[in-house]
Amino acid sequence: MASDPFSAWYDTPLNGDDLLAGVSLLVLLAVFLPLYALVVRVFIRAEREIIGFRYLLSAAVADILCMVQYAGLNGIAILTKRRLVSVEARPRMQVIPIIQV
Repeated sequence: MASDPFSAWYDTPLNGDDLLAGVSLLVLLAVFLPLYALVVRVFIRAEREIIGFRYLLSAAVADILCMVQYAGLNGIAILTKRRLVSVEARPRMQVIPIIQV
């Protein structure tokens, strides 16, 4: 079992730095997720005409999954001061965006 070097951080109360980090991650997600959804919509419409857009479409979907994982989940984890994924499951969580695309 791997040890968590940040385990003491979870027991401390939420401070201003934590609030700034968590909120900024969620704000960035709220700004860029709709923009990427618009890009995906454009690529879906254009992929019938230009085959190369399929690769760009898959890259945009992978970017959306990474944004949700690294901005959304981390922002929620910072603000709630809870582990959303156990220490043992973290390596598997890193592989999920690669497998889904």
